[in-house]
Amino acid sequence: MTEVLLKKISLKNYMGAENVEVDFSEKTEIRGKNRCGKSTLMNAYFDVMTGKFANGTAPTNICPVDENGEEKPVKEIERAVTLEIGGMEHEIKKVTKRKYRKGVFIGNETVYALDGVSVKAAEVNDFLASIAPTETVAMCSNASVFFSALKKSTADARKAIEGLSGFDIERFCKENAEYQSIYEMTAGKKTEDVLKQLKKRLSVENGELDRLNVELDYEQRRLDRSDDSDLQKLESEKAVIIGNIDSMENLKETLKFSMAWGISNTQHSEGGCIEKEEIEELKKQVVVKKCSVEELDATEKKF
Repeated sequence: MTEVLLKKISLKNYMGAENVEVDFSEKTEIRGKNRCGKSTLMNAYFDVMTGKFANGTAPTNICPVDENGEEKPVKEIERAVTLEIGGMEHEIKKVTKRKYRKGVFIGNETVYALDGVSVKAAEVNDFLASIAPTETVAMCSNASVFFSALKKSTADARKAIEGLSGFDIERFCKENAEYQSIYEMTAGKKTEDVLKQLKKRLSVENGELDRLNVELDYEQRRLDRSDDSDLQKLESEKAVIIGNIDSMENLKETLKFSMAWGISNTQHSEGGCIEKEEIEELKKQVVVKKCSVEELDATEKKF
């Protein structure tokens, strides 16, 4: 990026400045009372560098006036700006020659000089453009111009700031892929519009997140309740089956005891077969109940 320093402003018969020359250092303050020439100095600088006054209007009424407000009959109005560009000084001079016929003003003719050599206006414009675009010069030289540019168009302001800083957003995004989506989202759009769009999308996403959280909470509570009730039911069923098994085991032992001590022959002949059948049936029920308990134990482990 080219470094440009303002070194000097020279004025002759320019507005209220009859013959003024101001040298500038790295930091120069221009102070004074009202109507002492501060604005004149600024307007002269912008007149040479941009072809307009500091406020962006055409440079009119630059002829000095007398105490009665009448224009003085001066022949030439000069304003010159000396810049240091890349360590070398260059003077840009703009001279307005006032033409008279028989003492009557008939018009102006503006001529230019670059480093003391007479040149055409186009040559001066090309020289200035080689330094920076006119808009960039204006924004770098006047804060009010800069802020006015920002208010007009966000997209244009973004480009202007890129130009001022030497920053290339397209190149930056190519080198940093994580910013590519942001560049595509904001390219050619106002920042305010992009923010509104993002806020709207964020609102929708937050609403969806809230809905999912409610559903998740409901399902979690339902699952917790379901787990407890099912587990209690299984525990109850298991307790009943274990009780039945214990009863059957006791009954089986009783029947075995009765058979061991002997029953009357009549009972043995007539009822022994029945007792054996009952014992076998009880054994089967015990086996079934034990299987049920094992299934319940397996189910509990799942919970």
